[in-house]
Amino acid sequence: FGALLGESIASDDPDPVARLRSFFLHRLSLVRGRPEVLRLAFDDRLADAAGLRGAKRVRSLVAKSRAFVLQCLVEAAEQRRVRTDVPLAMLAWTVF
Repeated sequence: FGALLGESIASDDPDPVARLRSFFLHRLSLVRGRPEVLRLAFDDRLADAAGLRGAKRVRSLVAKSRAFVLQCLVEAAEQRRVRTDVPLAMLAWTVF
């Protein structure tokens, strides 16, 4: 699970919009091919299946993805490449 999610944020492209695009397309492909990944990431019963330690690890990986998306949006906003009339946190959810 961690390796699959980690591939989405592996881009070192200096362009934040290109990193977001890469992230989005990779995650889209991942979820299409392995829909269980999405269910696992957001399952409230995760601790039952993976134990508390496993659930904490999954939540950490999801948080890392969120932080990656938000950082890309912050950089893009600084470059005036994303809209400014919508809070970046809301734009992040659109991508995520």
